[in-house]
Amino acid sequence: MERAMSKPASEAPWAAMIGLSRFRGVKIYGVLDVIFVAHMYLLALILAFAYVLLGTRQLFLISALGIDMIFIVICFWRNMKAAVIAASVIAYLLFSIFIFYFKIDVPASYAQVGSYVIMYSIGIYGVMAAQRPLSHILKLMFIASCLYAITFLYLRQSINVDAILHAKTTGQSDAVTGYMFTHEASTGGDIGFRIYVSDMNLAIGTFYALSQWKRTWRWYWAAAAIFFIYCSYISDFRFATATVFLLSVGLFAPVSHKMQIRVATVVMAGTMLLTLGSALLSFNYYDFVRHDVTGMIRAYEADVAITGFRDNPFLGFGLAGNAEDMYLVVGNFGFAPSDIGYLGMLCRFGLIGYVLLFCCNMIMLRFAETVCAKKAISEATKNCLVALTSYVILTQALSTYVLDGGGGLLFALAIAYWGQYGFGLRSSPSRRRLAGARSWAR
Repeated sequence: MERAMSKPASEAPWAAMIGLSRFRGVKIYGVLDVIFVAHMYLLALILAFAYVLLGTRQLFLISALGIDMIFIVICFWRNMKAAVIAASVIAYLLFSIFIFYFKIDVPASYAQVGSYVIMYSIGIYGVMAAQRPLSHILKLMFIASCLYAITFLYLRQSINVDAILHAKTTGQSDAVTGYMFTHEASTGGDIGFRIYVSDMNLAIGTFYALSQWKRTWRWYWAAAAIFFIYCSYISDFRFATATVFLLSVGLFAPVSHKMQIRVATVVMAGTMLLTLGSALLSFNYYDFVRHDVTGMIRAYEADVAITGFRDNPFLGFGLAGNAEDMYLVVGNFGFAPSDIGYLGMLCRFGLIGYVLLFCCNMIMLRFAETVCAKKAISEATKNCLVALTSYVILTQALSTYVLDGGGGLLFALAIAYWGQYGFGLRSSPSRRRLAGARSWAR
């Protein structure tokens, strides 16, 4: 159970930090913990496109995919359901790529699959769920997020504006992939730069630190929370920063976890229904923000998405392997379905994919609800998980966050524990399930 434990005098501080002393077979479990943290850190760099700034794309993606493929194989022995779902997700993404290239009749490109972080996480989460309690996995995710936040600050401070401007003006697209341009003009002084960021990792760090601070009221947890909030603020991603701040305040609000999950469910279902209705009626709600440069871009992308959905309502137009191939369909390199949330899902995956996304969201919400119903789990773990779930639900309104974003980490976590122990759906669970439920509640 997740109860306070006294630390032996001989225990090293670093061992206590990652919880090695709580398990038998320290050497084996210690290696697994290190692999998990390293893998989560690698995924954070992939989500932030940092491989462009630190190394080659292929090295990062092949390393992450290779590690997870190994763990998916292990999953078939340790966590069969999670492994089957992992394989199904990969198969569905490949099928969507096939649909796209079947329609345009050009050789298929699978490069875009590398953006779908969910492919790189379900396997290792599935194995971890069979070996670790939930609180321990959240702690390891926090450690990986700390490593990423430090890397983010380093990369942000090392931006060379002149070099980036030269690369952009000379058409070296690979050299500027890791950056976003806040606005463009003819001179370097008139261009603002920011690097991409793994906002999910900053959210994990913020909510975990705040949850621990609420539990202990220790100053170092408050300092950690301020550090992550500061990273979110300087990232210059307005919606993510506002969402993190809102949920951070809400974490201390006198509202039950059950009520928070219900609100998140209503927001998710309502937003998905409104988006579907607007697509069916060809109503572009981004027209209300066309006065802003970002809003104007989103409005254009929404127009393209609505047209694409109406032309391919059931399966969508599929998943393009790269921007050049997407241009063959929409006629513009600036179209990014991931910018427009649920509309981006509708145009790429159609109604079938949209229903599957709804099921993915319900699995995450059901997972959070089940965790919050278990008395053996600490309030800090519940607070952190509910905040993360709410963050993923809210972020999906403006980004396809579960499949090709950081929300895939939370979905993978939910699938891993569902595959191992179930969500308490049986009225008469077996002894094995009861034993498992007690072990992951620790």
